[in-house]
Amino acid sequence: LVSDIEGAKQVFKELRYAGIHIALDDFGTGFSSIGYLRQFNFDRIKIDRSLVDRVLLGLSEQHIVQGAMLMANGLAATVTAEGIEREDQIDILRLSGCDEMQGYFFCKPMPSTEISRILAAVASDDLALALRVGDTGQRLEEGVRDVDGDQLGAGGGDEVPLHLGALP
Repeated sequence: LVSDIEGAKQVFKELRYAGIHIALDDFGTGFSSIGYLRQFNFDRIKIDRSLVDRVLLGLSEQHIVQGAMLMANGLAATVTAEGIEREDQIDILRLSGCDEMQGYFFCKPMPSTEISRILAAVASDDLALALRVGDTGQRLEEGVRDVDGDQLGAGGGDEVPLHLGALP
């Protein structure tokens, strides 16, 4: 919680001047509210997985998420949905105007060193190296999916995008 709104605004201004983008995480939970949207100019709004989990329960739940996305879009913030685990969640969120998605559906968490190795291998066009990731020997095509649900690297000719989980 922010006790000094004006002081926080000044810090945000200085961070932006330094080239740092600011995200409001866990939007839709008690600590991340509409009030913060009014007070601060966030670059990104991350929709909490607790809202994402409920989009499959019915239209009223979908409307809540759509409303959150409309607010974020109205403030020119990029919208990221957290906790994507199923393809049908992707379909609903894509239609609702979600910019980016993240979650186990695309890739399980991994150490930053593994991500760096993947990106370096992709940048050097060494797909064979990019496919060998994870401390447990998990291969990229077995554990990472693009936004259409296709396994990356499967079939041998797929390109590996640098922004995993970003919508086209």
